[in-house]
Amino acid sequence: MKALDRLLMRLVQGFALIAACAMLVMMGQVTLDVLLRWLANHPIDGTLELVANYYMVALIFLPLGLLTYTRDHITVELFTRHMGERPLAGLDLLGNVVALVYVGVLIWMGALEAWDMTLIGETWTAGVGEIVVWPARWLVPAGGLLMAALFLLHAVDDLIMLVAGQRSLEPINPFSAWDQDDTVA
Repeated sequence: MKALDRLLMRLVQGFALIAACAMLVMMGQVTLDVLLRWLANHPIDGTLELVANYYMVALIFLPLGLLTYTRDHITVELFTRHMGERPLAGLDLLGNVVALVYVGVLIWMGALEAWDMTLIGETWTAGVGEIVVWPARWLVPAGGLLMAALFLLHAVDDLIMLVAGQRSLEPINPFSAWDQDDTVA
């Protein structure tokens, strides 16, 4: 289970790095587009389409695994802050199973849409030409698959905690040691 955790951590790191690169490229392109629009009255064709279809999709769906890995989703602890670890693990298990079902639907619907758009070769008209956008459709199921794998891993960990009273996974910050194989928080 720890080997799977390390593998998923590496995928989380890779997806987060891709999302960070997409953000930097998007910032550069939008800045350059604005400057060229103001200074030369010649904006970059396709900036809006690239931002909407590639950069923003990567920024939204690829880092979802990071939130899931670190268990940093929004939680309301009003009623659970005084619960013991085992009952809380049971509640977390239920939450992970519900989230897994929801993400499963997201993956399924996203993959169907991506497949359909791949088959027709989806493009958007931008300025003087066409921009191929169908590859970006696959970012939704890719981010969802990583998220689902992590929800499943956490569900198993919560089940072990519920039954045995001990966690099988140690909480790890995926960015505490990029170069280490065995990281411990």
